[in-house]
Amino acid sequence: MLRSSEVVVNSAGFLVGIVALFNLAQLPSVVVICLMAALGVVVGRKFPPVGFFILGFLYASLHTFIQRTQTLPEAVFGVEIEATGYVSGLPEHDGARLRFVFNLQTLQPSDSDKPVTLGHSAVRLNWYGPNTPELQSGDKLRLLVKLRQPGGFLNPGGFDYERWLFQQRIVATGYVRTKNWTDAELFLASGPGQGLAALRNQLRDKLLRATHGLQNQGLLLALAVGDRSLIDREQWQRFIATGTNHLLAISGLHISLVASFVGFLASACWRYIWLLQKTTRRNCGLYAATLAAFVYAAMAGFSLPTQRALLMFAVLAVFSLIRRHHHRVTALAWALIAVVLIDPLTVMSPGLWMSFSAVAILYLVFAFAPKANWGAKFGYALRGHLLITLGLYPLTILFFQQASVVAPVANFFAVPVVGLFVTPLVFACTILAALSPVVARIPLLLADWVLQAVDQLLAALADLPLALIRFDGATVFSLCLLLVAALLLVLPVFWKLRVLVVILTLPLFFPRFAEIPEGGYSVTFLDVGQGTAVVVRTRSHVLLYDTGPQFSASFSAADAVIIPYLASQGISHIDTLLISHNDRDHSGGVEEILAGFSVSEVLSSAALAQLPDRQVSTCVAGQNWQWDSVRFDMLHPAATDRGSKNDLSCVLLVSTPGQIRTLLPGDIEAYGEQQLLSRRALPDVDVLMVPHHGSNTSSTLPFIASVKPEYVVYTTGFNNRYGFPRRKVQARYSAAGAAAFNVAIDGATEFSVADDEPITFMRYRRENRRIWRRQEPDVFQGAATLY
Repeated sequence: MLRSSEVVVNSAGFLVGIVALFNLAQLPSVVVICLMAALGVVVGRKFPPVGFFILGFLYASLHTFIQRTQTLPEAVFGVEIEATGYVSGLPEHDGARLRFVFNLQTLQPSDSDKPVTLGHSAVRLNWYGPNTPELQSGDKLRLLVKLRQPGGFLNPGGFDYERWLFQQRIVATGYVRTKNWTDAELFLASGPGQGLAALRNQLRDKLLRATHGLQNQGLLLALAVGDRSLIDREQWQRFIATGTNHLLAISGLHISLVASFVGFLASACWRYIWLLQKTTRRNCGLYAATLAAFVYAAMAGFSLPTQRALLMFAVLAVFSLIRRHHHRVTALAWALIAVVLIDPLTVMSPGLWMSFSAVAILYLVFAFAPKANWGAKFGYALRGHLLITLGLYPLTILFFQQASVVAPVANFFAVPVVGLFVTPLVFACTILAALSPVVARIPLLLADWVLQAVDQLLAALADLPLALIRFDGATVFSLCLLLVAALLLVLPVFWKLRVLVVILTLPLFFPRFAEIPEGGYSVTFLDVGQGTAVVVRTRSHVLLYDTGPQFSASFSAADAVIIPYLASQGISHIDTLLISHNDRDHSGGVEEILAGFSVSEVLSSAALAQLPDRQVSTCVAGQNWQWDSVRFDMLHPAATDRGSKNDLSCVLLVSTPGQIRTLLPGDIEAYGEQQLLSRRALPDVDVLMVPHHGSNTSSTLPFIASVKPEYVVYTTGFNNRYGFPRRKVQARYSAAGAAAFNVAIDGATEFSVADDEPITFMRYRRENRRIWRRQEPDVFQGAATLY
């Protein structure tokens, strides 16, 4: 029989092995796998933790290899293809866009008469248009789709969408091509007719009727069936700013509270219902609680967080039922092993670490709680609640680079109210709504009223100065010190040692960012898809050139890429916001940038319709200024120039005192290039952003011959519909001897420039390779390479 300490240590070894695999750049070779397996056999008996580490590593490798075999063939990407399959989960509406997960069953290429039969291959589709059909989970459809490899923007500080797709086992993304099919041709079968998907759809529809017109309909649906699509953006931000956003996802807290509530009711009814007396009162409560946990997880569609929470609860319930005399932390270790055995990819989810850490903190607190004094127990419960919030700060900062200062206060009232009252009430109302939405509406009115009060209090806290603090630039050392501080708070140590907590947290408030020397600058081309966003930094100034595209009413490159990047670099002020021209892929995030940062000056080649009340200066050839000995020159357009929006783009030249130059020409085309050449305004440059993303209408041979770039950067979207950069354009720069970069392939690309040092560059995708990311060949896109 394994001792408790052995279970915990071996579990940690197994977990670390899985984590190690997912931090590799690529899967290990068969030779490495065999050598590790042999080492595990030899060493495992004498050093079990090492053996379990190797076992975890090999298990995750096998799991990842199997998932890799489920990818789609290259031939299906980028072409229109007919697909059949069924809708999975709840479709989401976002303005004129319908987004849903589609489980493929067959694909039929246009050049083939026979469809290709697939196994379980989930793709994430967008369906654009004002008249998209009403889809339900389980609908079997025939669609005309255009798919692309799973991927996303890759920038410092940004959300790793590719990692999220990998964790969700989504093998492709794409969109539905509209075709004049009748409903009979589109819907091969409408809904599954039975089973969990149908029941969840029905519950959601009935809850929509029962909550119609209620102020917090979105929150009620999120707590009932895990549908968060109706929560508005402002409300999301309030919950994030107050550290209570964990209440919006059905997870361990919700499932355990509902299960405890139902278990308590079953125990209370035990002596009055003879059927329940066939087992002990204690076991009756455990059986009822486990059943309630399963039902609640099913109502949430068995999402990954609910699966994890249900499994954790089930393992702990089993330990309690069989009355094994293990330490609680041992039971938690077994629960953790069970979760990662079923799904090793869950180690990539912050929720796993937050959930198990919160339970572990509770166990540590209550391990020293008195056994009889209920007043003292209540005090320990309050202490446990506070210590969970404080103890999770290291993980919160590690995963999200921010922490809510008001979280202890916000959670102090929000968790008991939402967890102990609203969540059980909504759970009961959901079951009641299945029978009568009209009757269910009465208690839901009460739940809505309580949520209104909670929301008002959260809004007041969120509006406080410094309610949410970002900790960008935190080092591994400062996070380790913060973890020690958290342990000093949680563990029963001598109280005088807790004075060290203040000292240990100080390094977190003094982050270190890379310094730019006087006379030098850095220029970062961000990966924003088909569009442009470039950040130029000198020692103490920042210029943002273009703000990328606006994808929808609620999603822009500014929110997804630019703001997180600037925050990760410790930037809170922009000296100059320069919009090259007013095209959607260049000015789409203007409003978000101005809302999120103080901006000294806005420059553009024309008035910006998004900013009717903002003073926007016009860029004109001849303007120049100097920051930290770095010179900025506006080369185009001249006051008398005429032409298209593209040809009137602001063209900016950045130069060190030693004339190391970067040219940002916007979307100028051949006519605009000719105007620059006629004024002899183009010097040799070292770094060139290729005009108009590499279109055939730009980058003429005289232009290239004039600027003679050493490095060129294409700002394009991956597999974009325009085919940028065009092969002819690539060939021209290749013939000129320029080394080529493409943010669609390289991710964010940064050049560091200083007179006394050679130009250095960083390609974010290539320097942060992981097994879940799109694997690009490890070659430099130099003069002889076309891609």
